[in-house]
Amino acid sequence: MPSARLGLPAPSPWLICPSVLPVFWGMALVSPVLIEIKEEYFRRIGWCHSPSDCNDVQLLWSVVTVSVSALISCFTGPLVGAYSDSLGKRRIYFVINSVLAAVPPLWLSLTAIKTGVSHMIGYFVLEVLISLAGVGPEYARFPLLNAYVVDCCPQPQRRMRIYGALMALSLSGLLVFPMLGAEIHTFAIVHLWASLCVLSASYTILALPESHPGARDPIAGARSRPRPFDWLHLPHRATVVLRTCLEVRLTIAVADSGISQSINSYLQSALGFTALQRALFAGCIGISGLLCSTLLLQFLQNEWEWKAQRILLLALSCYTTHYL
Repeated sequence: MPSARLGLPAPSPWLICPSVLPVFWGMALVSPVLIEIKEEYFRRIGWCHSPSDCNDVQLLWSVVTVSVSALISCFTGPLVGAYSDSLGKRRIYFVINSVLAAVPPLWLSLTAIKTGVSHMIGYFVLEVLISLAGVGPEYARFPLLNAYVVDCCPQPQRRMRIYGALMALSLSGLLVFPMLGAEIHTFAIVHLWASLCVLSASYTILALPESHPGARDPIAGARSRPRPFDWLHLPHRATVVLRTCLEVRLTIAVADSGISQSINSYLQSALGFTALQRALFAGCIGISGLLCSTLLLQFLQNEWEWKAQRILLLALSCYTTHYL
């Protein structure tokens, strides 16, 4: 329920940008050097010796971490969404999300200052533990962002324009910041990443307004208790959820695939690409994938008249195939 019904003005949806975008941009900024940091750590602790062995070790740890975190978030994510909708309060989840998002880069930065090398095992463990909260930086930020925009914008047309602008800002950062990080290519990028996350958390704690200022959402609060797995029954409003999932899978997933660690590792070890060349390659893949997915989506909706559920299944199948 928009806060206008409560007699209070709804905040501007653009106020969410300083809370969300710096974290994504920081992750994109550090992506060209994070692989080298991981490989150097495993070499120093004696788990590998040759560059190829170190690359295999860091890639194995990265894949296991992402897989376990994603599996956990499949169960904790719906719980977070259910409680957020039930209480009608978004800000507390953004605060928790932004604080937890700052923990891994701070860990890398502080351990490097003390010992001269980042402690990567602790970094991987932190990533998995954060997913237990259901508000990890990679899995809950965009669904919460969408919920915040819905609260602030009761007009569907304006809401879709804001979604488009936010997606464009996120993707532009995911395509531009890896190139910037590759150009700098020093460990100082990790400290800059930590600084961006801390600034995001500080803004969220001190300045981000509640999307439902003043009170609980009357309709959502009328429910006696959260029902986190109602989405499995495909209620009438499921099309909103499906459209949101589709937008995320066909936009953010494209850029994510363009800068994934497996591609970076292959380009570095097998083809000898420099950091800047890998970043440029990621930009080309991201832009091409975004254009292809957009054209495919328009074709399926307009020419074949596919419903949202069928398109979502296709998108999820493609996403699963990508990781396989």
